[in-house]
Amino acid sequence: MSDSPFNDPEWLDYADHVRRELVPMIEDSAVTVSMFTGEIDPKMAIETGYMILMDKPIIVSVAPGAKVPRKLALVADEIVEANLDDPAEAAARLNAAIMRIVKKMGLDGLDDSA
Repeated sequence: MSDSPFNDPEWLDYADHVRRELVPMIEDSAVTVSMFTGEIDPKMAIETGYMILMDKPIIVSVAPGAKVPRKLALVADEIVEANLDDPAEAAARLNAAIMRIVKKMGLDGLDDSA
């Protein structure tokens, strides 16, 4: 058996989970959100990688005070500071970013009352 961590049963289970659960969610999304707290998180990195490779519009939601890595900023369609301690304000900021992207994509005829 290989010493590769990619042959580890736990990794193989996680990779299968990503293919079954995460990929369809990203495929079905017109706009995606990547949450950046200031620390690089493997889950966030995998999600963001799929968003990039699937050519999805990306909103990077940034915790207050977090410095966005330059390369992440380059792939972001929008960068929104969102304090999750104030969920109403965070939701309003994210919704505004989503609507800007939707308008830019020409989907602004969608009903946004839901």
